[in-house]
Amino acid sequence: MTNQEAMETLNRMAAATDRFGDIEREACELGVRVLLTTTPRPIETAPKDGTHILAVAEDKEWTVVYYKQTHSTLEERWRIHRCSGTHLIKPTHWLPLPKSPEVRR
Repeated sequence: MTNQEAMETLNRMAAATDRFGDIEREACELGVRVLLTTTPRPIETAPKDGTHILAVAEDKEWTVVYYKQTHSTLEERWRIHRCSGTHLIKPTHWLPLPKSPEVRR
């Protein structure tokens, strides 16, 4: 079963409110959320508003990147910050960054 097929099945199950109780429905909805946050997506679907995302290039190393247009050349590129400066990469897939944990004070 592909991820897409699994997601469609979970969505159908979650929508079957007359056949499932709250626990089953919540479990299906959780399954959909897990698939959405752990299945790499094509880079063409990534946000291009400066949002930081996890991305992977052909070297298979995941890293945090963001998309930015260069004013001087009007060139749009995916960028990564390293200690040695900003580098350009050509990612193939992406995932959203996980939410930061809540800090209790």
